[in-house]
Amino acid sequence: MAAGPHTNGVAPAFVERFVKQLNITFKAVKLYPLSSNIPRDNARVALEVLHDILKRFPEVRLEVAKDGLFFESLPVYPGQPAFMAFAREFYNRGLAEVRFHAGTTIEELLRFLSLLDVLPTEITQSGGFEARLWELGVNSISVKEVSTRIVETDDAEEEPAEDWPPSSKLIDDILAEAFGRRPRAERLLTRLVADREALSRYLQAPGPGDVTSPAVVTHRLSALARIGRGEDPGRTNALHERLADAVGTLDTSILREVLARVLAEARHDESLASIVRAMELDDVAANLIGGASFDVHEREEFVRTVRNLVSLGLAPRQATLDAVGSALAEAGADETFTSAVLDDITPSRLRIRERPASNERPVDVVLQLLDVAANNIARGAGGELDTAELAREAAGGISDGDIFGALVTIVTLEDRPAPFASIMAMLEDNLGLLIERHDFDVAADAAEALVQAEQRAGLSDDQRKRLRHAVAQLAEPGHMRIITSAMRLHRSDSREHEACRRLLTVLGENTVSPLLEVLAEEKDMSNRKALVDMVSAIADRFIPELGERVGDSRWYFVRNVVGILGGTHDPKVLPYLARTLRHPDARVRRETLRAITGVKDALAGEMLIAALSDEDAGIVQLSARYLGSHRLRGAVPALTEVARGDGRGNRDAETRIDAIEALGRIGGPDAVPALEQIAKQRTIRAGRTRELRSAAESALAAIRQAGGGVA
Repeated sequence: MAAGPHTNGVAPAFVERFVKQLNITFKAVKLYPLSSNIPRDNARVALEVLHDILKRFPEVRLEVAKDGLFFESLPVYPGQPAFMAFAREFYNRGLAEVRFHAGTTIEELLRFLSLLDVLPTEITQSGGFEARLWELGVNSISVKEVSTRIVETDDAEEEPAEDWPPSSKLIDDILAEAFGRRPRAERLLTRLVADREALSRYLQAPGPGDVTSPAVVTHRLSALARIGRGEDPGRTNALHERLADAVGTLDTSILREVLARVLAEARHDESLASIVRAMELDDVAANLIGGASFDVHEREEFVRTVRNLVSLGLAPRQATLDAVGSALAEAGADETFTSAVLDDITPSRLRIRERPASNERPVDVVLQLLDVAANNIARGAGGELDTAELAREAAGGISDGDIFGALVTIVTLEDRPAPFASIMAMLEDNLGLLIERHDFDVAADAAEALVQAEQRAGLSDDQRKRLRHAVAQLAEPGHMRIITSAMRLHRSDSREHEACRRLLTVLGENTVSPLLEVLAEEKDMSNRKALVDMVSAIADRFIPELGERVGDSRWYFVRNVVGILGGTHDPKVLPYLARTLRHPDARVRRETLRAITGVKDALAGEMLIAALSDEDAGIVQLSARYLGSHRLRGAVPALTEVARGDGRGNRDAETRIDAIEALGRIGGPDAVPALEQIAKQRTIRAGRTRELRSAAESALAAIRQAGGGVA
């Protein structure tokens, strides 16, 4: 986005005003509690300036360097010690970029700035700056963090050299440190991506061990693709198009293997997937085939690679297969070979695993089952069933289309133990394959049929149990990982996304535990948020199943479960939240308190009163604010204890001020004596007397105005 004319080479005046007010507010946050008027008034002024800027820009993005902040590569107050020190607060906490979005509130701005007063080691130990923002409920201010801390050196070493083309080691180092951290490094990467020859040379330059390997090239492509995250969509698309073009310039000796590796990793890496989607389908197909000999091993690898290509949705499935078929024909493959390869890619039948316990061939079992079904149907319909066509297909295996549906249909007709068990054995052997091959629509059809089959009269308990087990098999954690990854890769209006959504709906309660396991193991924060949203969408139907997981030993997992439970706003979650309100980790207790505040129930109020005895200041403060805002008169005795500094729990001045303000909002004669006592005190430790007295006087004035018994 253009920032307008800048004749003096520095950031616009309105951006400087915003940063100046941010710095003033930060100093107020360091000196006063967040609930007091001074930081709030300063934050209000900062937001007024921000709102003016947001009339011209969709967001305000500040890049973080060691000795300054930058707006669109233009320095903010360059060389001024006060702002260099302010920028160092961001730098020392591992931030590369900060974005202020529309809708930022005073509370969010104050919470964000309060993190700049937290020790960097504490932020690192608690999962990073972004994780802490999430804990505090800050959604309108986003950050980018460096993946590797930069060793502090002098300025000459910190900035990259301007020699062109740059060395591959320099680019590797910049990418490792995070794009956008330093303006000159950002400019160098931008220039590299725009220079086709330099980009191609960098991708193929020797990596560790002085070798050029497909793994090194793929890693560099992924790192370059990620620098577009969070940028304007037009810029991001242009970046991915340049990277896609650069792939085509790779040496033919590594091109095919690089493409295969990129396609494999793109199933779980959206940045790489975007590069693939910027490629021409015919070029991809031709490059995957170029130079291949297609021995047994190479053919299996090729089939796997094309399946990955199909799953990314670069083009409709049939269009992809047609492109691969054409490329094989142009490479000299005969029609028989091409048909065989395409059938391997999208087989017309499911492969049955060998069953060593039986001497019968699978085809014999299939034909016997078809005979049984024919007899049953014939008896019911008064005629004979022509099985010749089915028998011919069965001789080559079981199809994953009509014949798979026929097998499920037979399950709905056959309740004799032996035939039923034989059919189910074949279904169980192949259901997982549907998901592994990304045939989500077929898997959803199969799951729906099996769920309906379970409702049929005449089945034994064991047979119903086996049908339920077959459906549950589709919801294993490994399968859930594939499904959720596909839902992130495909657009919400795509056929694949719709099939995944339908499959999750059919699997129902079977998905909860596996999705939670995937969530517990997920390292990427954006993926975790997506999984939390996915589970939250069905959480109100599975509160007991979710509640069972609050005893897990992994604190971060419990915190996510608590957030999901809180999102239901259902009083049924309170017994489970009562357990996590006593969790040994304060981060879980804070999440629990936020969850409780969203539930309208008398028990929720009692739990909030109990939280006033917590040792964590944030928990006591949040509880006091909620109790005050909802004017819960039953909380007056407990709030009075906090206001006086008595009783158990955190009793710092900040928590006492929040309790005093809560008493003022609740009102009533019961709160007056304690407030009058605090307003007259003169022996409180230095530095806090005026704040506590002022808060008490304001609370008494509010009660007096409401007619609450103050003389």
